[in-house]
Amino acid sequence: MADIVGVPYIEAGNLVSRAGVQVAVSTPLPSGGGASNPHVLLNDSAHRLHGHPLSAFDRTRTYDTFDGWNEASTPDCYTIEFPEPVSFTCIEMTMGFPFRDGGWWTSLGVETRAGTGDDWIPARDLTITPPYTFEDKRGERRPFETYVLSFASVRARSFRLIGRPGGLAQFTSLARVAAYERDLSRWNPLILREPPVPNIFRLIPPRTVWTLSENLARLTGLTIELPMMEYYLDQQRHQQFWQRTACNYHGEPELWFLYGQAIGWTAWNQLNATPRSVGIEHSAVPNVRTLFHDTLASAHVPIVVDDRVLGVMSTSYVILGDTFDWSWHRDWAHQHNIPWRAYQAAVRRTLHMSRDQMEGAAALLGTIANTIVNLAHHLDRTQDDTDQRAAPPRDRPSSDRSDGTAPGGSYYRRGGRARREPQCPLFLHSFCRTDGPHSQ
Repeated sequence: MADIVGVPYIEAGNLVSRAGVQVAVSTPLPSGGGASNPHVLLNDSAHRLHGHPLSAFDRTRTYDTFDGWNEASTPDCYTIEFPEPVSFTCIEMTMGFPFRDGGWWTSLGVETRAGTGDDWIPARDLTITPPYTFEDKRGERRPFETYVLSFASVRARSFRLIGRPGGLAQFTSLARVAAYERDLSRWNPLILREPPVPNIFRLIPPRTVWTLSENLARLTGLTIELPMMEYYLDQQRHQQFWQRTACNYHGEPELWFLYGQAIGWTAWNQLNATPRSVGIEHSAVPNVRTLFHDTLASAHVPIVVDDRVLGVMSTSYVILGDTFDWSWHRDWAHQHNIPWRAYQAAVRRTLHMSRDQMEGAAALLGTIANTIVNLAHHLDRTQDDTDQRAAPPRDRPSSDRSDGTAPGGSYYRRGGRARREPQCPLFLHSFCRTDGPHSQ
């Protein structure tokens, strides 16, 4: 908003980006998949990821306090300490990932400290914009949601976010913490960005992949997913997504889960990562990957637009029945102290297919997914061209202005705060509808 002489309001920069700022977290040695150094929270990019590749949404760019499935005995606490006292009126907090077992707050406050060794004092007149949902459930939370915690101006050497962690595992996940000295009487909260969405989900909405997966499972038993898909599903689909694997967590594991438990989930995730040695020519072609003596197989379908791989769709793991070697498996189970009966039960629970069937699934899914994405991409570019031709030849406010004002001092809306999934292209509405039997 412009002041009385028509000068736009320009805010000062992020105070935590100054040299010498230190970060401490109440869980200094987390065992989750986030970063091990909390200084990752001092970035100034986590809230600007909309339209970026999936790789930019990497979990290692966040910090979470997961330290096992246990009850948190103390609040979670993220402390920022400046080299000298500073004045500030608000904190921007960008959340990390809302996992199915935690990653959010059930209570939250801001406390400040004038100097090292002084008492922590709660911030006065604390307001959270947009309102934070403190219900202890995943709900409709999305990755990298940004909230502004504003309060009466304070001058302090340190501040901390402190509150109770949520979820079954009781932990929080954050991607960014920033501090500003804003004139809150003139700052417009409508300039807050919506939670960012990876570029691939702007072309193929997660609910479309989910619907395709549900129908494929009814036909063949195979399920499919894209990396991070689960975080962008609505609550109902998210619950159904996890119900398909719930047996693994309730004492009836499939073989892939048994392997993950035996070798450790960090090793399993590394084993499942796309090999860096795979060249673009090979990685852009649907393929079948096998693990553990050609036992487990998964079809991998690269999503390619303009010769760029935006992501890789993959199927659930199956057992290749035509290469199964019982003697090898008996030895492997013995080496990893897995009871042979438990191992055999896991083999029985896992879907069996041939390599030829999996190669056929990879080719079919590649045709379907890439046709959808490239058609959506073509329509998106056509619409952009149409909008540009229809636009009047005059200056328009840029969505990248840092002051939150349009020319002349009036506010413009950079992004609404309505929670919504990536929009489904018109030609996919029959895929995305929610009133069919697949969503009951």
